[in-house]
Amino acid sequence: MTQDLLKLQDAWFKDEKQNLEEESGRRYAHFDPLITRLHKKIVQDEVWNPDNIVRHSFYPFIKRIEVTKRYKRRNGKKFLEEKKRPICYATHFDALIYSWYCALLSSRYEEFLKLKNIQDNVLAYRQLGKDNIDFAKEVFDFIASQKYCVAMAFDIEKFFDTLDHSILKSKWLDVFPSSENKSKIPKDHFAIYKAVTDYSFVERNKINGALESILRKVRIYGRMCTTLEFRTVIIPLIKKNRKIGIPQGASVSDVLSNIYMLDFDSGIAKAIAALGGIYKRYCDDIIVVVPIADYQKVQDTIFNKIKELNLIINPSKTELKEFNRLNGKLECCDILTGQKSKLQYLGAEFDGENFYLRHKGITKFDSRMARMIRSVVHYSRENEGLLPKKRLYRKFSHLGASNYLTYAKRAGRKLSSKTIKRQTSPERIMRKIKSRIEKTKSKMAKNN
Repeated sequence: MTQDLLKLQDAWFKDEKQNLEEESGRRYAHFDPLITRLHKKIVQDEVWNPDNIVRHSFYPFIKRIEVTKRYKRRNGKKFLEEKKRPICYATHFDALIYSWYCALLSSRYEEFLKLKNIQDNVLAYRQLGKDNIDFAKEVFDFIASQKYCVAMAFDIEKFFDTLDHSILKSKWLDVFPSSENKSKIPKDHFAIYKAVTDYSFVERNKINGALESILRKVRIYGRMCTTLEFRTVIIPLIKKNRKIGIPQGASVSDVLSNIYMLDFDSGIAKAIAALGGIYKRYCDDIIVVVPIADYQKVQDTIFNKIKELNLIINPSKTELKEFNRLNGKLECCDILTGQKSKLQYLGAEFDGENFYLRHKGITKFDSRMARMIRSVVHYSRENEGLLPKKRLYRKFSHLGASNYLTYAKRAGRKLSSKTIKRQTSPERIMRKIKSRIEKTKSKMAKNN
């Protein structure tokens, strides 16, 4: 065993031990008991032992659908759009195995990034000591340094759900070939490959119905069902994955999605750098900034290279923004409409001069606030006018220790943006809360 592997094991064990013993650890209910303490001997025998991984039988994932709702406008009309994202989560012990192989693959993947000199181009699922605000600032600062340029933002449609298994296996082999046979991945890695490609799952809403009387035990035992209940109730509900895709939510899927894109990232990054531009990818979000004369050729290249990976660019989410410096002022306009516009990237917006929080983020914050205010006002009506504002202010005002406004404050500071500070000033937020409370009270009074 190499010294590097020992260091990786020690670092991983320390992090996992700390995570599991904190309240933020894996406390969800699943088909196996909670793991609250980590013992090194068990980890050595069952997680770090390749022979045991080859023999290990993985449980089905539990799949839930995460629904995000937002209002959009089209042709002057407002409509509600739902975005559904399937999330899979593994049993506690399986999650431990996936976490270790995520660390193992990430270590090797980082070596390849350095070898290909693209450490600064891939942003997601890596320990870079930066956040989305830092990433957005790097792109916006580059644009601000240009006289003329085009920024192109692309979204890979259903990224995790459409990864091609044969391509994934090929890229996996490039990063981690077997020491015994360079034409194959190690046997334990192949077991992980099978677990995340040929995976099985149970839909969470089906479990809720089938185990309604059983789920009360979870609070006491931390396990969703007994072995007998699993065989009799859960097994008939199991479904198999299709021929494409890996489970979003499994930690190892994060690094695998990056490995899948390794050659694409390397090729595009070098081509863009040769044009004097920049290329960044955050999971399924791609952004490219190039000279105006090159943008059409670059766009075609990206579409073709993505197609070679059996992936699809979502045309409805593609953004093409032209930046021109006129009379010393940098302006942004949408190439398709010719209208003044803003470039959206990782929760922030840039119009050439000013930075803003993305409208979608503020709308989501407002919607959550409105829901809580309705609950608070309803509680007040049921409890003789008592209005419990403390939790409301803690969650949706600057009085809270950690919320969206904390993020906004950090964004305003890092981007040195007065516009962001105005968007979320304490006075503005408090006025919004008080106004919303009065409107909600009035509306409820009219409905009675």
